Amino acid sequence: MIILILSGNMKIELATIQDVPALLDLQRKAFGPLCEELCWKDAPPLTESLEHAYEEFAQCTTLKVQNDEGHIICSLMVTYQMVLYILAV
Repeated sequence: MIILILSGNMKIELATIQDVPALLDLQRKAFGPLCEELCWKDAPPLTESLEHAYEEFAQCTTLKVQNDEGHIICSLMVTYQMVLYILAV
């Protein structure tokens, strides 16, 4: 079970193909500090290309959480193999 508590005017909705660059940026922000701490500069979450992100997006269902200003602050991605990824900063 996953419980998501939203405050203010945050909203959850399906991500669109136009969100892919912002989702990739969120991924880098979410994994960046840990990868930096581990000195893992070529970690896949940091080196994924935009082209690959678009390909991956097409194979998944992705939800996005936006804050009051419309910025994506969290995403939830489920693959067709039922693998769940949650990113938040």
